[in-house]
Amino acid sequence: MRGLIQLFVLLGVFLVACTTDAGYNPSESYKDRSVDYIVDHLDRYSSESYLPKCTDTLDKKVFFVSSALAAYVCLEREWARIRNIERNSPEIEGIPYYDPKSKDVSGLVSEGDYKLGSITDPRDGHTYRTVTFNGLEWMAENLDFDAEGDMVSSDCSSLLGAKNCRFYSLVYGYYDESLGDYPRNLDTLCPLDFKVPTMLQWDTLFSSVGYWTSAGKSLKSRDFVGEKNRRGDDIISFSILPAGYHSGNYGQLGKNAGFASLDDEAVIFSADEDRVRSSSILSGCYFSVRCVRRAR
Repeated sequence: MRGLIQLFVLLGVFLVACTTDAGYNPSESYKDRSVDYIVDHLDRYSSESYLPKCTDTLDKKVFFVSSALAAYVCLEREWARIRNIERNSPEIEGIPYYDPKSKDVSGLVSEGDYKLGSITDPRDGHTYRTVTFNGLEWMAENLDFDAEGDMVSSDCSSLLGAKNCRFYSLVYGYYDESLGDYPRNLDTLCPLDFKVPTMLQWDTLFSSVGYWTSAGKSLKSRDFVGEKNRRGDDIISFSILPAGYHSGNYGQLGKNAGFASLDDEAVIFSADEDRVRSSSILSGCYFSVRCVRRAR
């Protein structure tokens, strides 16, 4: 009987040790640890978790999952929930969003790799900054040519200035009832021998500044920040601003920027991500335009 009692005592000590050790009950040991990173979307890194895989690299790192309003710590290759955090808590102000594919783009390009210039549109006398890079000369500002059927957002104009806020309709080979006619060919919008870029030209640009996973960080203006502290580095003075786009109504002002291509696709830059995304262009959508030509 005495031996049985001793066995229960030892078992009790063992259980207490397990539940108080940081590897098994981290909520107490890590409940006051500051947040290292933020993540949000459920399927951004894994089909099973809000969080990236808990590896040795992330050991003891604390992540705030904004969609769950909770903090988790990575311990012994397992995620453990440690506390709740309000969405607008000062604790997460300025904390970076975690993106394992994001790269440091600061050293990708030097000043000698690109050349700044300007062109003047003979149609209206408007002068645009340009940047020549990898054999192409790009407008370093949004096209602001007053063409039939374009749109200008007054809200965008108030935030970014009117010259950044003109949006253009898209080209299709069928009748667009919302426009009352066949949509205008975007390729006629640009001045001189400039053209609206193809997706291949966008891809060529992105491939030299971090590719799609980091090109947003490379090309966004340093003022393109948004609410999630994903500041642009603007390493070739491309200076993308968050003008949003028009899809039934103006949206994403201050959050995203959308640019048309000639391939029924748009490229989307987000204030909340370093990467660039592509999106199919639907009838009746309006986007900003950056014109491009072969370098001279």
